[in-house]
Amino acid sequence: NVSSNEEGLVSVSDLAPGEYYFQETKAPAGYLLNSEVISFNIPSEAEGKPAVIELEDYKNYQGEVTFTKIDKQGQPLTGAKFALLDEEGTIVQEEVVSNEDGKVSVEHLAPGKYLFKETEAPAGYLLNEEELSFEVTSVSKGQPATITLDSFINYQGTASLTKVDSEGQALAGAEFQVVNEQSEIVIEKLVSDEEGNVVAENLIPGNYQFIEVQSPTGYITNSTPMPFAIVDKAQGEPAVVLSGELVNYRGSVQINKTNADAEALNNAVFDLYEMTAQGELASTAVATNVTTDEQGQAQVDNLAPGMYAFVETQAPTGYIRNTDIVKVEVKDVSEGEPTLVSSNALINYQGRAKLMKTDGMGNPLAGARFSLYSVSELGLIEPTPLRTDLVSNNAGEVLVANLAPGNYRLIETEAPKGFMLDDTPMPFTISSVASGEPEEVLIGMFKNQAVIPVNEEVKGRPMASKKSVMDDQVVNGEMTTEDEMISSKVIIEDSVTPLNSFTSFHNQLVPELKGIDYTKSLPKTNERSMNALIVLGLGVIAITSGVSIYRYKR
Repeated sequence: NVSSNEEGLVSVSDLAPGEYYFQETKAPAGYLLNSEVISFNIPSEAEGKPAVIELEDYKNYQGEVTFTKIDKQGQPLTGAKFALLDEEGTIVQEEVVSNEDGKVSVEHLAPGKYLFKETEAPAGYLLNEEELSFEVTSVSKGQPATITLDSFINYQGTASLTKVDSEGQALAGAEFQVVNEQSEIVIEKLVSDEEGNVVAENLIPGNYQFIEVQSPTGYITNSTPMPFAIVDKAQGEPAVVLSGELVNYRGSVQINKTNADAEALNNAVFDLYEMTAQGELASTAVATNVTTDEQGQAQVDNLAPGMYAFVETQAPTGYIRNTDIVKVEVKDVSEGEPTLVSSNALINYQGRAKLMKTDGMGNPLAGARFSLYSVSELGLIEPTPLRTDLVSNNAGEVLVANLAPGNYRLIETEAPKGFMLDDTPMPFTISSVASGEPEEVLIGMFKNQAVIPVNEEVKGRPMASKKSVMDDQVVNGEMTTEDEMISSKVIIEDSVTPLNSFTSFHNQLVPELKGIDYTKSLPKTNERSMNALIVLGLGVIAITSGVSIYRYKR
């Protein structure tokens, strides 16, 4: 129970000669007990009063601890701040900072249990919430060794994204950038691997987005930002932040088919071609026999970005095939799933035809009635008319609409009042193809000539005929009699315009009679020359007589 005094001296007196040693049994507060022994000898004799034996200083030590602050690659990190706490949680030292070599050291530690807590990570790193624990033992033989702890690592963040198609299959070759909250590019040229993984490493705490800048070949770039956050602290190495799956889609296009009245048409058939850089159709269609449904729509899916064109190959029954191409574009970028690219309506039209009905002077004639007949593939007029209600209007037009492609004939069934009827068939064709709306087919000019005028005083039987003398000729709404025709002096002043082609179709007048004077005696209807009849009768009698005499003789 020998104790050091205030000056640290330890004194013992009245020692008999012999061998002795000091051994510390209790260290001063805050110090390690030094287990070394200090030996000394009290000699058995001395000259006079023996001198005091002074021994070497007997030291008590305190503990020392150190560790190194590094990153994941083992490089030292400066500026990390720590607090040192004892086992009761009392802060022993509030701020311990790693130096340029990443070293963190604390001296003068009393025996006991301690722990380091990081209070501030180096710039650009996550604060590591792990605790570094250690113990300064209460006994040491001489100077204790410095306690060296394992290196304390600061990490940076890692995030990943998975690239897939619409079926969930991994896609390689997609290129990404990572941007921060200020829209600054912090990482670029990240490319998805064969498993579709895109990994961004060494990210400081903060908010980020994956941005796709180039899709895999044949897919639409998905511009949807994929956000993620790197937290500012983690216990040990942080987990990889999963940003999710980003889907690359292909495009879909739709053609819309209607008639001129905007009514949907089904069973229109199309081929779809990709357009070349020169704006021409590719040699091979990417889709064939694409047929419209009851809503007049047809759709093609799984298309790579690019310009395409629908080409109609077969029109709905009764309609003209429209040779106009319909262009649609699958954009190369879309935010999320792209919308269906729908075309403007491609219209299928039916044919229209027009016949002009005029008199001999070219004036329009109303009231002429026609029937419309179709023509078979053998060129024969079908017996049953398609239409019987076609009548020329005040402009002299006979208009026929809603015609399917094919060959037709118009036949006049009733001439305008006071004009001759001509039932010669008028042919025309509605083509099976047209670019856009087809032009109206002009059948031609159909002329009706006026009735030959007669003397107002002549009354009686009809005189009109389609031969040299016309029967049933109408004059002022009345029929002229044969006797009136005979006694009338009629000079036909209008010349006859002949029928010279199907595109210039005329109702025939009587043969030209211009300049003939009808005041001379004319034969009556059904009148025959009597001289010729007498001669004919005598000849028959002579032959009959001769035959009878010959038979009698035999």
